[in-house]
Amino acid sequence: MGQTIRSRRLGSDLRQLRRRANLTAEAVGAELGFSQSKMSRIESGDVRVSRTDLKALLALYEVTDEKQVTAFLEAAKDAKSRGWWIAYEDALPREYRDFIALEGSAAGIRTFEGMIVPGLMQTPDYTRHIITAGPAVLPPGHADSLIKVRMERQSILDGEQPPKIWAIVTEGALRQVVGGYTAMLDQLHHLTRLTERSNITLQVLPFEAGAHAGVQSSFVLFDFPTDPSIACVENLTGTLFMDQTGQLNAHSDAFDNLRASALSPADSLTRITEIMKLMREERDKRKPFRRRPGGPRQQEPARPPPPLRPRPVDRLHRQREDRCLTCPRSVPKEPPCPAPPPSSARSSRPPHPTAAGRSATARTSTAPASTSAPPSGPPSPTA
Repeated sequence: MGQTIRSRRLGSDLRQLRRRANLTAEAVGAELGFSQSKMSRIESGDVRVSRTDLKALLALYEVTDEKQVTAFLEAAKDAKSRGWWIAYEDALPREYRDFIALEGSAAGIRTFEGMIVPGLMQTPDYTRHIITAGPAVLPPGHADSLIKVRMERQSILDGEQPPKIWAIVTEGALRQVVGGYTAMLDQLHHLTRLTERSNITLQVLPFEAGAHAGVQSSFVLFDFPTDPSIACVENLTGTLFMDQTGQLNAHSDAFDNLRASALSPADSLTRITEIMKLMREERDKRKPFRRRPGGPRQQEPARPPPPLRPRPVDRLHRQREDRCLTCPRSVPKEPPCPAPPPSSARSSRPPHPTAAGRSATARTSTAPASTSAPPSGPPSPTA
């Protein structure tokens, strides 16, 4: 598996014991018959120290406490163990394998994520879109291996002694629609289910928090029962591990500051629920019309149609639907009106059949009652 974080920590502890005993690497090598290169590789973690060599080194460094000797022997055994991720060694860089080893042996995990959901809390669909979103072209099957590794990492949550996880995620990471609204809603729903576990605490860093202690980068702090904590900072090209006291204090202080700026766990759950509601509304707006098998087309209720324009109340208009070719009115089924004459002969144009009838009726109704009535007054002299 190459150089692991456990081998490096064991080698670092052996180097401190040697310096405490005021011995040089050359003197230890000459005393035990080790070459200079072997001593260097043991203390740097490049090689795994055997049980016999470790006992000889501890005896030379005057380590006689049984508990301390047992702790070193167990650490050497763990450094030799091959984890489940060895099956994906070709797809995993060395830093990622070290990260998984730390994650699996940590008693507590404090993580801050400013761009995405933490890996231990991701769904498979969300993970796929995150892995394939990079500009690098992955070899065939490489993405599937990375997804399986990430899902396998989450098995520590279901172990007999799961680690205590305290995660802080920015609100922007939760509102970023990764893989579409359906995939992101599934991811947010998965977060709400994880908060029901007693060993998981989730806080949301809201937009209104403004500038915060994690604006520069995301980070993870691994806490161990007996060993010092280790801070990990991931970037585009790899992972940086830090175990110096000053580095650990800086990251621990930053996490405490973020925890104070974030919403409480209860308010964080409420904020996630609000984000889910808004996403559902937006998804429904963008959802295309669907037709159920054998059913009508599903869509939003149609708006009421505009009021119809009132139709004519004339009996002729109600009974007839034919229209004259030269005027817009409805007329009985009769020969169409002739084409309109030229302006010079317009006076001799025959009247419209309906209009002629109506004009005659109008003249009849307006004529004098009788034209043969005798005039009033004296008779005419010629009568």
